[in-house]
Amino acid sequence: MRRAAAIIALALAAPAASAKPAPVVTVWSMCADAPSWDTLQTCLERFGETRLVRTFEHLKLVSVGEHTVQARAPGLYAYTQRGSALHLVWMWEYASGGKAELFDVRKVSIGGKSGYRFDIGTIEPSVVTLDDETVLEATMQRKTAAFCLGAEMACDNTIESCDVLVDGKAYYTFRGTLAIRDGTAVVTGDRSHAGTCTAPERTPLVSGAR
Repeated sequence: MRRAAAIIALALAAPAASAKPAPVVTVWSMCADAPSWDTLQTCLERFGETRLVRTFEHLKLVSVGEHTVQARAPGLYAYTQRGSALHLVWMWEYASGGKAELFDVRKVSIGGKSGYRFDIGTIEPSVVTLDDETVLEATMQRKTAAFCLGAEMACDNTIESCDVLVDGKAYYTFRGTLAIRDGTAVVTGDRSHAGTCTAPERTPLVSGAR
């Protein structure tokens, strides 16, 4: 009887097993492949309002808006189409409450690899920290070039310009000039007032580039 009581006491004292966190459901995990556009659209609409913004060669560029109920970030997604089937090859997700616009998409060849360049503009909420106690609401505006190369469509992003605005005035700013040199995206420009807009000067786009 004492043994049974001890076992019960140990069971009551043992910490309850923590529940496993629910897996994060994303466009990448749920809608990476689809047998048809109708099937893909149905899948994407679970994440937000879906809109086909552009077609280019065998690519379909899709915008998925912010979900009205669930906390899911909006984004832009590129799918390759072979026959009727579609496969996700590139995605650009941005902060809740922000906006994104696809300015251009073009075909490129860099370092012996063919692929695509996407030019995107984004507007996202941000903050500026003045000291340990003062934080100001701000807006970050950026223009980004994304390069997706090779059969695997591996993508790299580089920021061409950026502004952080407080009350409509630029607090941080950066204007760059983008060039491709030996398989690397090189963005030159004055970074002395970039602040949180600071971006890498060199982004290798192909294997072996520096």
